[in-house]
Amino acid sequence: QIMLQRGNMEQVAVTCREGELYDPNEVTFYYYEGIALYRMGRDHDAIATLQRGVERIDESTDRQLASDINALLGDVLHGHGLKEEAYLAYDRALEYNELNLDCLNNYAYFLSLDNKQLSKAERMSRRTVEARGNDPTYLDTYAWILFCKANYKEALLYMEKVIEAEKKQAIEQGEELKLDATIKEHYGDILFMNARPDEALEQWKQALVDDPDNK
Repeated sequence: QIMLQRGNMEQVAVTCREGELYDPNEVTFYYYEGIALYRMGRDHDAIATLQRGVERIDESTDRQLASDINALLGDVLHGHGLKEEAYLAYDRALEYNELNLDCLNNYAYFLSLDNKQLSKAERMSRRTVEARGNDPTYLDTYAWILFCKANYKEALLYMEKVIEAEKKQAIEQGEELKLDATIKEHYGDILFMNARPDEALEQWKQALVDDPDNK
């Protein structure tokens, strides 16, 4: 954990591999090595390591850890285009901890991007908002899913909560408000479907400046 905080990913991976040799059934080592490999952009190695860790989960494994390693495996698999495998990993993660908020959020958001199982996505995303309603990432996911379900008025309500949460964080940190390009894009889409095209266009323009390669 100290090495992770220092950003020394290579040393994290090496130390975890030494740990695996010492105790090959300790899932923690596979989890942290997977994090390190993922952050270094070594997706294939991260997937292989995390899968080895998942195989070693048993009744003695901490359920939060079992959930987290499956959720991380889901993230890496999805980023590598292996969507169905990712969704299976997310399902396993939620079996171990049904309130794994990051897993619920990512799973719900990716389903919305695929425009599939939107009711399931909404239920999962709602749980994150109910648990942590001041988190702009969770609010944005929920607003976007409502948009995908053509619930445009409620989507706008939650997107405005995203802006409020972002403003609050900026004030607390003594910084200027800087919205992520994805949030601006989502905000524009939602504004447009609420018959506010001029405001939508402004958000899209800003999103394009921030993310010019977004097709």
